[in-house]
Amino acid sequence: MRNKVLIVITATLLLFSCKSKQQENNNNITASGADTTIVKDNTVSKPASAQEILAKREVPVLCYHQIRNWLPSDGKRAHDDIIAPDRFESHVKMLADSGYNSILPDQLYDYLVFGKKLPEKPIMFTFDDTDLDQFTVAAPTLKKYGFKGVYFIMTVAIGKKGRIAYMSKAQIKQLSDEDNTIASHTYDHKNFADFKDEDWKTQI
Repeated sequence: MRNKVLIVITATLLLFSCKSKQQENNNNITASGADTTIVKDNTVSKPASAQEILAKREVPVLCYHQIRNWLPSDGKRAHDDIIAPDRFESHVKMLADSGYNSILPDQLYDYLVFGKKLPEKPIMFTFDDTDLDQFTVAAPTLKKYGFKGVYFIMTVAIGKKGRIAYMSKAQIKQLSDEDNTIASHTYDHKNFADFKDEDWKTQI
């Protein structure tokens, strides 16, 4: 479960301070002029079991692809992945007006595994495939209503132009800098069922 959800925050989770002495000093603080010693509680909650996780209340996760108007050249299958910008904004506005709060994968993980609290009416906005309109249309719309999103990046497409334009590295970094989550959508979106051992190194 965690591989999909937290693949892009692994580096963050692995960042630990090298100042062990400072950490030791912080863990045991003696109040000046008093006899009381304050000891921090570093207890980590026991992770929930699979059964406990499945029993928890679910969080809605919305998945979008292309945020644009349909074109005459779009096939029937493409229509399933396309939503007009005004309709997309109507979705976002409705959720904002209804009191929903966007969350990100690390918050969802902490809720499911460690029982941490989520904001009222949590919801997650996700975007697949690296399409440029996710940066030019979706991100500004989410920001307008106070929401954050999760962008699943297909790395082979970064910076490419053509019938479909894709985000550049700088645009992806900007999304990250604005506290959105950048996650992996593999290298080129092939079917996992067809992967050989070496394919995982390239794809993930």
